Amino acid sequence: MDDTPMGTEPGYGAKPGQAPPRPPIRDPWDGSRLVNRVAPWVIAALVVGFMLPVCLCWGTAMVFFNGLASLGLGGAVNEVPVEVTGEPAIALIRLEGVIVDDVDNPYRLMTLSPSYVDEALQWAEDNPDVRAIVLRVDSPGGSANASDEIWHRLTEVDMPVVVSVGGLCASGCYYFSSAADRIIAAPNSLTGSIGVISTFINAEGLLEQVGIEFNVVTTGNMKDFGSPFRDMTDEEIEYWRGVISEAYRNFVGVVAEGRNLSESEVRRLADGRVYTTDSALELGLIDAEGYLEDAITQAAELAGVPGTARVLEYTPTIRLGDLIGMASASPFISGFDPARMAMSLQSPIIEYRYIGQY
Repeated sequence: MDDTPMGTEPGYGAKPGQAPPRPPIRDPWDGSRLVNRVAPWVIAALVVGFMLPVCLCWGTAMVFFNGLASLGLGGAVNEVPVEVTGEPAIALIRLEGVIVDDVDNPYRLMTLSPSYVDEALQWAEDNPDVRAIVLRVDSPGGSANASDEIWHRLTEVDMPVVVSVGGLCASGCYYFSSAADRIIAAPNSLTGSIGVISTFINAEGLLEQVGIEFNVVTTGNMKDFGSPFRDMTDEEIEYWRGVISEAYRNFVGVVAEGRNLSESEVRRLADGRVYTTDSALELGLIDAEGYLEDAITQAAELAGVPGTARVLEYTPTIRLGDLIGMASASPFISGFDPARMAMSLQSPIIEYRYIGQY
């Protein structure tokens, strides 16, 4: 039997007859273990450091908006109902901004949509004290479809409706205003712009400059009509002019019916231009020149309300997204609407809209 101590055999790290070297002692706080122990805490600190400000901001926002609601500046109007006293009242609803369809809209309080108007009218109709409605309008128009939906909703109102024109009642705004019993315009306002417009962006030149080319395969020569990647052909222009002509006929018919004019009379003045108050009155587009208080008085008379009528003004719901939308509402105020431009890249849009300075 070999009496050589274990670990002293050659090749084990020691010479024959010598004790083997001690194995290295691993420091319990060496780098690898330190990383393994510290990493979870670093990750946790990052998560907490990120989430804490978010939670604080969210909590502050909730407190802020709850405070607005308690002051009557936020929350749904039907959560803080107007007191019903039995005394006759006139409902005042302000309709301002570009008319848009019912889609996700960050500018809800800066634009008009059918759902917004329906909510406001329903508020007035649900109050038994309300005997008439005054719409204070200031809008260049917008979506033809949305304008028609608002007009249709106004035709269902079973009480007198008077429109008070502020600065502008153009195109789609005039379209739905023609459903009112009376239209009263301020002395320096603009009214009319009866007509239809569609805008198509042509980015072909820009794409050529940056070296981008699109290859489009279709099943028909009109399938990519309105493409932003090329010029429209004469055939396509004539085709779309025929489409918007149908929307124009609808516009003319609505105005003729609402203003008790013949369609030929409306067509003579429906070339897209806006009219001053004096001209609009002479042409039969409005009923009188006056201010908001005159419209309220007229509504009270139509409703048979004696004396000075009590006025109840509609206050819409205010949400977090609404405040963000109002903060970024300059595109609508300046007339430049990037969202609408982006939409026009995807599909043709028929609009009853005045595109002058607004």
